Amino acid sequence: MIYFYSDKLTPRVQYIAAHIFTTMLKQQVKWVNAIEHLPDPATHVVVAYTAQSCPKGVFKVTPYGLLFKKGLKKQEFQVGKWQGLTTFFQTLDGNIPFDIFSAVFYLITRYEEYVADEADFDEMGRFKATASLAYQQGFLMEPLVDKWVMAFEKELAACSPLYKPSANRVFVFRPLVVIDKLFKYRNNPILHNFYTLFGNIRKGKWHAVLTQLKVRLRIEEDPYNNVASLLLLHNRNNLLPVFFLRVSYDSYKEKPLYTRTVSYKNLISSHYLFELHSSPQAAQSFDKLASERKKLYKITRSQVNMNCFHKLAFRMPSSYRNLLKLSFKDDFSMVYPDMLGFRASTCTPYKYYDLEKEDYYKLQIHPIAFCDDMLRGGQYTQQDVYEKLMALAAQVAEVYGEFSCIFHNDVLSDTGRYRHWLAVYESSLRTIAKMEVK
Repeated sequence: MIYFYSDKLTPRVQYIAAHIFTTMLKQQVKWVNAIEHLPDPATHVVVAYTAQSCPKGVFKVTPYGLLFKKGLKKQEFQVGKWQGLTTFFQTLDGNIPFDIFSAVFYLITRYEEYVADEADFDEMGRFKATASLAYQQGFLMEPLVDKWVMAFEKELAACSPLYKPSANRVFVFRPLVVIDKLFKYRNNPILHNFYTLFGNIRKGKWHAVLTQLKVRLRIEEDPYNNVASLLLLHNRNNLLPVFFLRVSYDSYKEKPLYTRTVSYKNLISSHYLFELHSSPQAAQSFDKLASERKKLYKITRSQVNMNCFHKLAFRMPSSYRNLLKLSFKDDFSMVYPDMLGFRASTCTPYKYYDLEKEDYYKLQIHPIAFCDDMLRGGQYTQQDVYEKLMALAAQVAEVYGEFSCIFHNDVLSDTGRYRHWLAVYESSLRTIAKMEVK
């Protein structure tokens, strides 16, 4: 049990204290409403979030002030180092040299995205990785929040020998597969297939020509229709993937014939876990999001509780508010599309906090460490990707976080420019699954 006192018990303080102590450290917390009511630190673990002087043995964190305020304002940063980790919101007269509660709050609520200038967003309205504090200060590639909390726990245990770390913290591996198109060749219009075939012949892509002909003659399965084989691949490693299915398309040319509900039902087994890969339009339109969710429900006849925005195009707070209105429970969009790393500087799922309403909700935000959108530029080799996946997963395992990665079914189709990427993915699954067991 941790006894926690704060000079002011604001919604921000309640939210972040519960997240750090209960969600991350798996400890019970009891709130103390007055500093004179603090229990004896010789017989209890006591943490005080205060500028006042504290009895000996009380672990003190001096407030920077962010959690005692309302509203939004651009913050100024004086960056420092503590135990080899980058810090900001520096303070004096505490057991640690910075306000860890304010710093964690700033990063996981994505405070900087609320106060960012329009130049910090791309043409699709997505916050740029290069505009983030994590990128500018060089900690984008590490789950800094989780490392802070681990170091904080060690300091707390040194100050309060009664503190015992929880044995319930475990590393979790959550593979995610996004399906934009169930077919590459089959069920496409005849003219579309003809132009594709002619284009491959003209470019000398004979392997693609042979594959297309075999698919059209029903000799081979369509390479994009690989849900069953991917499920078997994950089952061999004792993993259950989540498939995010796209049911809305941006243009008539892009829209395949099988988007009719009846056709979808004939293709998708109800035994798979299918969730919503919602469109960029749905990120800003409640009606559009509701329509897409209803369509997926008609296809799968199962509850739709999870979401991942197509092209990771979403904007806070409007996109998350739309998810809340429809009672979504989990979102898997917290990642940059063009850069590796931890967008919220954490690998622990957390409840969404609306900085404009100053309230937090049941919607769980799952940080993503890797998205294969970066592969489409062709700047990474297979060995590069494998090594980066291993490095990211190892960091997450070290702090008992959740490692989530997004791959698309076309990248895992083992065809075209993505030939041999399936082998990289399978090797990665096998290695990371062993980390989870340990």
